[in-house]
Amino acid sequence: PLSRIVLAILFIAPVIALHNIFSFVVLDNLQGPWLNLIQYTETIMTIILIFIAYSFYTKKIENRKALELSTKKWFTEFATGFSIGGGTVILIVLILVLFGFYKTNGLNSPFTLVERIFRYGIGSFVEEIFFTLIIFKLIEEFAGTIISMVFVSLLFGAMHLGNDNASIWNSIFMALEHVFILAPFILTRRIWMVWAIHFSWNYFQTGVFGMNNSGMEHTGYIQPAISGPNWATGGNFGIE
Repeated sequence: PLSRIVLAILFIAPVIALHNIFSFVVLDNLQGPWLNLIQYTETIMTIILIFIAYSFYTKKIENRKALELSTKKWFTEFATGFSIGGGTVILIVLILVLFGFYKTNGLNSPFTLVERIFRYGIGSFVEEIFFTLIIFKLIEEFAGTIISMVFVSLLFGAMHLGNDNASIWNSIFMALEHVFILAPFILTRRIWMVWAIHFSWNYFQTGVFGMNNSGMEHTGYIQPAISGPNWATGGNFGIE
């Protein structure tokens, strides 16, 4: 299982590299109405290619069908995960509003809501492919579910130490949050719900409510004014 982690990454890495090269060479130099259409099309194609690359890996290296990408119940599981992730963020924001810690200064273009779907959709998908389908699943074969869950969650937290406004405490809370994200995969053994929770959490936290995500500042639809103690708001790192 440990050697297959490396092999699986090698199958998927070329697709990620092509996506990054295309973004740097083409998208960063485009302007006008065609930019968004090309960007969204390329994002969808990248997700499809990652699906194909991972399926090719399981077929050639593990001699099996990639059941974790099975479309069985995909819509129900994705919708459930989207409701859980987004609903959790909405609940937290409502609590912050109740105590006067979150206020609205204004609104940005509604188009921001569309653009953020693609940005956070592919970002959360790539992370779950690596952390869940590759690292967690293969270490689970080797060491069991509990050990793999603890290891991957700590790794997920540690990977965010390099973000803006990060600290050891932030990393610990990110690790605890990742247990919450991993649980649906342990339940279903498919990617749909875990991807949807991760995606909708990021989308609502930043794309809708305009809060920092894992220490990084992004423009969202709402322009918020956030105040109050860090233990309640997460400070400059975010509500994670």
